[in-house]
Amino acid sequence: INWFLCAAYNGNTDSQAELAQMYLYGSGTEVNRHEAFRWYEKSAVCGNTQGQMCLADCYLHGTGTERDLGAAFAWCKAASDAGNVSGKSSVGMLYAKGEGVEQDYRKAFYYFQQAANMAEERQMSNAMIPFDVAMCYQLGKGIMRDIHTSLLWHRKAHKRRNMYSPRQLDRLFKVLND
Repeated sequence: INWFLCAAYNGNTDSQAELAQMYLYGSGTEVNRHEAFRWYEKSAVCGNTQGQMCLADCYLHGTGTERDLGAAFAWCKAASDAGNVSGKSSVGMLYAKGEGVEQDYRKAFYYFQQAANMAEERQMSNAMIPFDVAMCYQLGKGIMRDIHTSLLWHRKAHKRRNMYSPRQLDRLFKVLND
């Protein structure tokens, strides 16, 4: 932990985020959620997108601080604006749920689609991102309902081992065969 402390105090944002993880989970030190929050905040303010996402999670769940959905949204949005795929997906989810921001399915779909496109470009294996896009098409949330496009996205999610997609694929095939 001493190396991470030294690097974190010297402004290394990756070390700040890593140190926060150590405090959060008690890795090499005692669990201290307030210290975890403090180091995530330092990392996030300096533009570290991992720190921004973890800080958003702290605000979302009230870990080491008071629960603040508006702040959670703001930090997810900051990570999203910096090109973080998880940030884009999380902004989409917050719009879909109306947490920290007014519910808006069109904006939710926009961010889900951005995250999915970026994840494909970067060959990331996140299974929830294509699932979120698939469900928007399946339910007509934020985009016109399109069963065939939903199938395409559910197949992508299933290929990435999404545990919910097989059930949705079965449902969609039944709809198409009726």
